[in-house]
Amino acid sequence: MVTVKSDNKSRVRIPDIKPGQVFAFVANADGTFLLSPVKAIEHKPGILDGLKPIPAKDAEKLYKTPNPEFDELEHHCSRLPVRPPQD
Repeated sequence: MVTVKSDNKSRVRIPDIKPGQVFAFVANADGTFLLSPVKAIEHKPGILDGLKPIPAKDAEKLYKTPNPEFDELEHHCSRLPVRPPQD
């Protein structure tokens, strides 16, 4: 059996553990606790993976470019009735 002692920041060094390894911590009513290694879930590519942010210079250019379809939609939406908020 190996005995370990916590430091002034409540940290304990446990032998044979790799840096960055993650554990699930369960505290029991009798004062004991259980550490169980947790394996990382493999990341599955999603629909947003691969998207890159637009540089500010390009975003400004796109924002200033007139878009007739958007202007028509905005004009149409401005004529819709607006309901007052309900409490």
